[in-house]
Amino acid sequence: MDADAEEFMDDEQWISHIADLQAAHSLHVAGMVYGRSIHEQAGSTNHQREMFRLFSTNWHQFLGFASAATAPLILGKRKQAPWEDEAEVSRIERRHQLATMDMEAAAQRMTGQPTMWFWGVQDPAIQAIQ
Repeated sequence: MDADAEEFMDDEQWISHIADLQAAHSLHVAGMVYGRSIHEQAGSTNHQREMFRLFSTNWHQFLGFASAATAPLILGKRKQAPWEDEAEVSRIERRHQLATMDMEAAAQRMTGQPTMWFWGVQDPAIQAIQ
């Protein structure tokens, strides 16, 4: 591709062209090796890539990957996945249960020692966690 043709490229073509130049090969090689075709329907493949990325980002958030928490949004504001509503409700319920439970009684039940109690800074530390 000659330098004069670069000024007539749209943003997607320009990014593909720069990626090809950076990889030190031509547009033809990129299409043959990486499956990037110059005969794609305008915008369809780019949209598919964005949708794949959105799906991957949702999956990574579901799995709790740290990288998904800071992923840039390509398609604008991200819609909340259905599982996120349920996860939020469960999180609130667990927080409430933790905040209202008698930790010393729970420790006594877990250890099977009804006379056990927290010593020193254990009780204030547990309350701080609650």
